[in-house]
Amino acid sequence: MNDNSVINKLFAHMQWADSQIWNTIEKDSDMKENEDLKKLLYHIHIVQFVFLQIWKKEKFEYPKVEEFDNLEALKNWSIENNKNINDFLDNASDEKINEIANVPWSKNYAEKIGKDVEQITIKESMLQVISHSTHHRAQINKKLKELGCAPPMVDFIVWLWEGKPHIL
Repeated sequence: MNDNSVINKLFAHMQWADSQIWNTIEKDSDMKENEDLKKLLYHIHIVQFVFLQIWKKEKFEYPKVEEFDNLEALKNWSIENNKNINDFLDNASDEKINEIANVPWSKNYAEKIGKDVEQITIKESMLQVISHSTHHRAQINKKLKELGCAPPMVDFIVWLWEGKPHIL
């Protein structure tokens, strides 16, 4: 992706913020065994994975949460997916990211509201993935705090202050 440095920065931040969550959870054996945290982490990463399949126009094939024996397996899978997202970002043209993103579950929402939904571009759906991940990281941080674990600082500004670290 050539002239979309803001989106690239937002994805780099997303991946860094996700890694901060993973690092915090891995330090505490109780957190590593928490099923609520596992389900939230899975949800974040499966959505990132599925949207990449949408952008690449691939068939939806994804693992179920039960297929991950432990958090380490889920983390390793999410890291591999981040690499694939980065490859897509590095190679997608402006023309590609301005194509329509065909989101299959938009039909469900159209039925719910009783009218067709507006089409969105791949670029717009990228912003959805970023904001969706942010929303669920906040849920994870809330859960960590409830469980007596100090949640990590994952704000965009913190990432900037730390020199925009890349995790991959």
